Amino acid sequence: MGLILCSWGRAIGATVIGTASTPEKTEIARIAGCHHPVVRSNGDFVAKCSEGTDGKGVAVVYESIGMDTLQKSLDCLRYLGVSAVYGHASGPPEPVDIIQDLGERGSLFIPRPAFLHYMTEREQMVAAAEVLFQTIRSSIIEPNINYEYPLKDSVMAHQAIESGTATGTSVLLV
Repeated sequence: MGLILCSWGRAIGATVIGTASTPEKTEIARIAGCHHPVVRSNGDFVAKCSEGTDGKGVAVVYESIGMDTLQKSLDCLRYLGVSAVYGHASGPPEPVDIIQDLGERGSLFIPRPAFLHYMTEREQMVAAAEVLFQTIRSSIIEPNINYEYPLKDSVMAHQAIESGTATGTSVLLV
């Protein structure tokens, strides 16, 4: 998902600041369109966001890590910023204090979007899929399929994703 966000964000003119778990993955993110990749464990991505926005903070954070990064992601946001929390790879984040975490930081918004919240009708899903496939056909984003597993090896696919060693897209083949 992060590589798609890098490519698509750059294509629409956004300045993309991203985190990755290793230096190798920051290079993959850079190639995908990330302007300012940071290794989240040894780089202060809050400072990088401040530098990249002249101290204003970012308009939106796409948060997929959870426990290890949510609070720092909130620190990256500008006034009325949005932290779209769509994953929790490191575990569920600590509860958010609506007074301190939201009010004192400038009325932040934290949606927890899920696919089916936005597309409840089949027609909506088909239309969204067509937009995605058009961006792939026009090379705005690359599918970046790095791993193909026979369905019988789906446990191996999940282990690679959960361990953080997978990059790009993993596909299960029937």
